[in-house]
Amino acid sequence: METAVFVAGSGGHGIQNLGKTLVQAALLNGMEATCYPRYSIEKRGGYSSCYLLFSDSQIGNVKKERSDLVVTVDQRAFNMFAQTVKPGGYLLVNSSTVDSAGAPGNCHLLAFPIMDMALQLGGQKAISTLLTGIIAGIPGLFRDVQAVRALIAEKWSRRPELEKMNLAAFDEGLPLGAGIVVDGLKRG
Repeated sequence: METAVFVAGSGGHGIQNLGKTLVQAALLNGMEATCYPRYSIEKRGGYSSCYLLFSDSQIGNVKKERSDLVVTVDQRAFNMFAQTVKPGGYLLVNSSTVDSAGAPGNCHLLAFPIMDMALQLGGQKAISTLLTGIIAGIPGLFRDVQAVRALIAEKWSRRPELEKMNLAAFDEGLPLGAGIVVDGLKRG
């Protein structure tokens, strides 16, 4: 079963970091995974996206027309990519910064105040880890969610204050992903 996830926002949201972490986690979980990053030349504020494909078997076509889950972190990303969600799929918007009027009617709309949650956890750097937790929390996507958590702990191990913040963000995101049901994935 293949699961396509597309995450878009701006430079500084940690979207490329999210993609790398989730692909590493998928490989540790014995899955096949691809990551197709796209970003502009600006380090902060420029366009940034990451297309992820997870599979329990060999991946043939690495880019699908529509995604099971589309995550839009800012309004520009919503305007550009809201229509790329599969019918019956999930469109997750950062309700702190995105007006979701005009969302496709044939999908499930999830609105979480991602920016506000990240700031409460300690800073904007928590955005990507919060989203990583949401995606890792999708029932049946990863057999071992703790492998994802371990990757985050390892990445931030030299900066204990950021490790603590990012692990808290991951843990807060996990239950938010529990409501996302992707056809073909085994729940629980």
